Amino acid sequence: MWVLEQKEGGSGESGSSAGLKGAALALTLLGLLFLYKYYDSKIALKRLAGVKLAPGVTYSSLRGTGLLGACLLDVLVMLPIPLPGVDFKITVWNKGLGRSSTYSSDAVFCILCMFLRCFYLPRFYGECISDLASNAGQAFARLNRIKLDETFTIKYVLANSLDCVGFVSLLSVLTSAYAMMVFERPVADATLGHYSNCIWLIVITMTTVGYGDEYPTTFMGRVISIMASIAAVMLLAITVNLVITKLSLSRAESKVVEIMDRVNVRRELKQRACIAMQRWIRAYQAFASGTAAHTHNSAQAYMVIPEMHSSKRKNQDMLNYVWSNLPLLEALNDLKQIKRDNDVAHMRCDVGELAGSLQVFLKRISESITGARQAEGL
Repeated sequence: MWVLEQKEGGSGESGSSAGLKGAALALTLLGLLFLYKYYDSKIALKRLAGVKLAPGVTYSSLRGTGLLGACLLDVLVMLPIPLPGVDFKITVWNKGLGRSSTYSSDAVFCILCMFLRCFYLPRFYGECISDLASNAGQAFARLNRIKLDETFTIKYVLANSLDCVGFVSLLSVLTSAYAMMVFERPVADATLGHYSNCIWLIVITMTTVGYGDEYPTTFMGRVISIMASIAAVMLLAITVNLVITKLSLSRAESKVVEIMDRVNVRRELKQRACIAMQRWIRAYQAFASGTAAHTHNSAQAYMVIPEMHSSKRKNQDMLNYVWSNLPLLEALNDLKQIKRDNDVAHMRCDVGELAGSLQVFLKRISESITGARQAEGL
């Protein structure tokens, strides 16, 4: 799928292109020098800890400290750069499209350099910007047997900093759009040969909108689109988790909300109780005023005179009439529901306090037992 061809006519690059390549090479050499100093300090720390190692940054010293693999990976990340005087064609066959696309080696190496060197961002943040690499952070990490490496830094940043997640999302859009523009330029009359159109495509791809007005027409362009989609899924999940965490109430805030709920429920309970008592009195007054003094007995076909009943029967008639009052029953049902809510609010607020009190009580008992045993030993 990949074919390398030497460019015809030799290296016909302009002076500005050669200057940029020279600057990239100089920065790469400077980065390699920094890497050498970095691993030299790591090996020196191991020597101070009592590990016997060979002098300098050598194969044996790196292997003795367990940094050989990390050092080789850092060097490999630094190597892909466009070199002055070196430029050749790279032909990629577009599967499913029936044609090929030809790219300049400078563009391909520039994209590789751009993506691979993002590997250093977590280390730069953890050891140069944040306090993770401080003496206190290192001490606490060793006490808890935690290694403060790039993985820990990524987890720490993505789980706590919404600003860093936004920066990573913006960086993903910009780098993916540039790679899309480079890989879509060889297509004739390609609208994605413009950077603004590529940013539009990456944004609608990462947000899963997909209007369909712009789409990649090369194999490598499709690969970039797939990578952007996968990165968007992970960043979206991280962003949702961070937003939920930021909007969650603290323990003190939750306590305030629970207390306010208890106050509101108690106020509502008083109002519902007053309404129920008022309707009870109205129902009793309606019965006592004579609105129900003479009721018709349809089964016996005669009028029932309450004054001829016994006091027990009169009380029973009064209860039957009052409890058959529909507004009173509605008020009592509302009162019952509010009382249940009040009990639930009290239980929710008191569980944490009861657990804390029980823990303190058990701790005091344990201390008293320990003191008694020490006294017996003396």
